[in-house]
Parts: sequence; structure tokens; C-alpha cells
Amino acid sequence: MSQVLPAGVGGDALRALRIGRITGHGPMVASLIGGRMAGTLGMALWALAAAVLLRDIVHVPVFAGFIAFAAFMVVAWVLALLAEPVRRRIPEHRCLFHRIGRFLGPFTRTFESYRNRPQILAQSIAAGAVGWGLNLFSMEAFAIALGRNVSWSVFAVALPISLFATFVPISANGLGVREGLIFALLVNAHVSPGMATALSLFVDLQMIPFAVLGGLAFLVEHRLPPRPARLMGRLDLVPIGVYPEAAGRRNRCAAAPP
Repeated sequence: MSQVLPAGVGGDALRALRIGRITGHGPMVASLIGGRMAGTLGMALWALAAAVLLRDIVHVPVFAGFIAFAAFMVVAWVLALLAEPVRRRIPEHRCLFHRIGRFLGPFTRTFESYRNRPQILAQSIAAGAVGWGLNLFSMEAFAIALGRNVSWSVFAVALPISLFATFVPISANGLGVREGLIFALLVNAHVSPGMATALSLFVDLQMIPFAVLGGLAFLVEHRLPPRPARLMGRLDLVPIGVYPEAAGRRNRCAAAPP
């Protein structure tokens, strides 16, 4: 699913539908958004570090873009973690904003629970950064296997730029366009055309083993009789405040026609 829809939204939608039946769709979608934000923040930090190392190749506008990208992700995390207290303060007489707040309630309450668990939040962001780093070093290892030492910093700059190709509507998830963009960026970094072609194709090929494992797990799951899902370990209760809409109170916004 992630390979045929832009930016991997197909895989995210499938996970939200299937796992949301167990956890609830609101917290599950918030978890997916948080995971994406953690991975994107890690990617931005790696790209910023690489831009510093490649200051002789990376021009000032590109370097400024990476700084803005990293700052944007930090601000996005701060806003997401502080959104729930702001949502609670929305006056009830502002009907439109109050309805939007009720719609976003499951997301903002989930991020508030993340804020109350800073250790788990830090582990999630660190896992996103480590995962992206492993991706970069796997690209460098593949280049060494082909007989050319291409530093991880080159991929740290090239790959985030190529991800914008996933939003191009002329191909599925940017296939073809993304590889061409990676090829152009690597050639600009003084990588030979043949090597750049192989490396641009490896970006997709390295995901095949994970796709195969996921497909096998899917087949095994659907061949076995369904079993009720069980949560492993201790489940700590999280105190959640009672909101007017949850308590069944009626106000002018709830009584107003949609």
C-alpha cells in the first residue's frame, strides 16, 4: 500500500484501520502522526549535520532550508504537545472553533499523554533518528560494496530532497521521479552516473525484505482462525478529565444545527 499512494499514506491508512479496531482510531491515528513526526525530526537533524559537513558543496539557500526544516519540526512537536490545554480553553460561544476542538480531541489528548511520559517520548524520537541513521549507513555500505566510498552525509542531504517527489501526482508514490532526482543529486555530488543509477535503485530495493516479511505475516494471519487480541504487560490507567461533550451536557454549540 505504501508503494502506490503518495508519501506512504496507504500503509498508514491500513494500520489505522486494522490496529484502530483494538486501540481506538483516534489514538491510533495520533500514534501514526507521532511516529511520522519522530522520523521526520530525525531525518531533519541528520540532514542538518550533513549540510554542515558538506558546506563546500551545499550552497547557502540549501543550508538555510535544512535549518528551517529542522526548526519547523521542533515547532510542530511543541505545538502538538501543548495543543490540548489550548483546546480546553476554547470558549463555548465560539461554535465553529468549539466543534473543531471536539473533532481534534482524541488527537490532542493522546499527545498530552505523550507529554506526561517524557521518557517514552524521548525514546520514540531517538528511535526515529536511529532508524533514519541506519538507512543512511546502509546506503553507504551498498556504495562500498559496489567499489565506491560515498559518505553517508551525501545521502543525508539527497534523500530528504528526493522525498518531495512522493507528492508528485504524475506517478505512484513518486516512483521514477524520485529515482531520477536522487540520480541528479548524486551526480552533482561528483558520483559517477553508473554508481548514481545503482544507488538510486537501491533506495527502493532495500525495502523489499521488509515488504516480504510483512506479506508473509499477513498471509499467516489470514490463514489462522481469528483470535481475540490481547494486550501484553501491565496497562497503566491514564487520568483523563471529563469534558462537557463527554458528560452529555448540551450547550449552544451542541444544540446548533451542523
